[in-house]
Amino acid sequence: MADHPKDIRRRRSRRTQPILSNRAGGDRWWQAEPLGTMAVRKTLRFRDADPFERIWWLRSFVVAMSLTTPVLLVLGLYHSQIRSRLMDWTASPVEQAQHYLERGRTTDALAALQQACDRSPNNPELLRALATLGAETAPADARRCFHRLEKLDLATAEDRAAHASLLARLHDFSGARAVLANLPNDSQETPTVLRARLAICRESGDFYAAADALDKLTAVVPDDVDTSLDLAAAIPGGTLTAGVVERIETQLVTCLSHWIDMGRGSAVLDRAPRLVGLTLTSKTGRTQLAKILRSLPGDPVEYRMAAVRLEFPAALSLEDDQMLHRAYLAEITRSGGLPAEDKDRVAAYLQDQGEHEFVIEMIAQPEALTEPQLFRRRLASLLELGRWRETGAMAAADDAPPVTHSRAMLRALAVLQGGAGQGIMAEHLLLDALSCAREERRAVDCYTTGCAALDNYLPDLASNAFASALEFAADRRTAMESIIRTTRGKGLSAATLLRSLEGGAVLRDESIQDKLIYLSLLAERQVDAMKELIQSRRSKAQGDVYLRFLESFALHQQGAYVQASQLLVPLPKYQWHQGEAAVIASIMASAGKLESCSSLVAQIDSSRIFKEEKALVEPWQVRMLAETPLLSNAGTHSQR
Repeated sequence: MADHPKDIRRRRSRRTQPILSNRAGGDRWWQAEPLGTMAVRKTLRFRDADPFERIWWLRSFVVAMSLTTPVLLVLGLYHSQIRSRLMDWTASPVEQAQHYLERGRTTDALAALQQACDRSPNNPELLRALATLGAETAPADARRCFHRLEKLDLATAEDRAAHASLLARLHDFSGARAVLANLPNDSQETPTVLRARLAICRESGDFYAAADALDKLTAVVPDDVDTSLDLAAAIPGGTLTAGVVERIETQLVTCLSHWIDMGRGSAVLDRAPRLVGLTLTSKTGRTQLAKILRSLPGDPVEYRMAAVRLEFPAALSLEDDQMLHRAYLAEITRSGGLPAEDKDRVAAYLQDQGEHEFVIEMIAQPEALTEPQLFRRRLASLLELGRWRETGAMAAADDAPPVTHSRAMLRALAVLQGGAGQGIMAEHLLLDALSCAREERRAVDCYTTGCAALDNYLPDLASNAFASALEFAADRRTAMESIIRTTRGKGLSAATLLRSLEGGAVLRDESIQDKLIYLSLLAERQVDAMKELIQSRRSKAQGDVYLRFLESFALHQQGAYVQASQLLVPLPKYQWHQGEAAVIASIMASAGKLESCSSLVAQIDSSRIFKEEKALVEPWQVRMLAETPLLSNAGTHSQR
């Protein structure tokens, strides 16, 4: 106590003067319960960091998500398959077939309807559905369904019209006409029946009756473009009179104009690829179709180019061809230049028209190396023309993109284009190229290999390559013309070329019979049989100029020179090659009309024709050269 300051002691003594027990209501300190010690916990509880313990519902949520997520993923990935299975269990056969057709599963749709018809053979709805679907994919099943409907006496006029159209496609024309004959009179002029009659006429080749049926149909349905388009596409070239062809083409462009006026330009645009593939001959039809193509929505440049082509005649002369190329260039210039995509579409159209020279001019090699699609277009045109050296130069470029042609052929052309490969090396490379091209069945690769073989003095290999190209070609007539044009003046005789074609199926192809007959007459093989074949073909096509030329040539080979020359007078205009002109000049000169054909003989270049053609015309060229100095000397004798 003595250690504490006094003021503190005084302050404490003052604070303790009142006695707590003397206060009213106060408890005495000795009566209060004594404080005890707190019980010590035997376990320590810290704050839990586990979220599943803190949030009680989180564990249930995670478990539920882990179970439902795989189910949702499976449903999302295999939704279409699950829906298809459900449709298989629940839908009717017709709905099930429609479901398959929406997904392009035609075979499954056909199988479903066949099974349903087997279970219910008298159900008219199933029979009609199977007949409609099977008309294109299973004509035998469709035919049985139509006959079943007839037997059940449930066939309607539409069913009979569809039945007749099917029989017409199968060339059962008498059966098709018999089906339509059973229709009542009030159904004979309905659009479906008229379309069926038109299909019978079209498939049977009676285009005169088809034109009449088309006139009746357009009187009822003025905008039936598809029927008119099918008929116009089926017209054979050069066998019908101009009046019938013009009627059909006029009806087509009238229907198309009706669609344009109704605002259905998009529908015309969908059919534009087929329209530009038509070979219209009438001037009116070509002019109107050109206007329609220029009015298509979007103004596609490839169809404007097609309109340019329609403004020229179908058969082009040399002057027309030059003017057409200038018109093409003017159209491209008006477009302000073409991007790569538009140029690709234009090149595709020009290649369909055989304008490969213009495609090569339009797409230069440096530009082609920057755009893969343009590279392929230019390369394809070079191959079609047989310009194998330029093809090899493009294939040898370091930045050349991959192409779909034979790699062995491109490798051979790349090696040979510089003139490095000669003799055995060239033969080995080209044999390998031809083998690969034949294995891949690529006609244009075989043709280009043949051109390279000709330039490398391998005529036997070239003839085999050309025979393979003709075998695999889709358009054998064009391929045959290209082969004959290429082989003239290249050391390959007509007899060798004809020998390479023997034993192949191409000899029975009607589209190249005229050229095969010409080669046979040149090689002096089966002349009598060729003459009979020519006369038989001429009886079916009286106005064919080339057949008249072939008959004259056959008579000349038989020794009837005067009669042969009479067939050539007068000779209509035709795009004669120099080799054919040499034969014509020889026929006229053999009949004693050398003076009338002297100008023609003088224009013939013997280095650009077959050896057989050269053998025919060369004696007359020598005679003319021998007689010319004599005439000149006779005129100047007095001066000497």
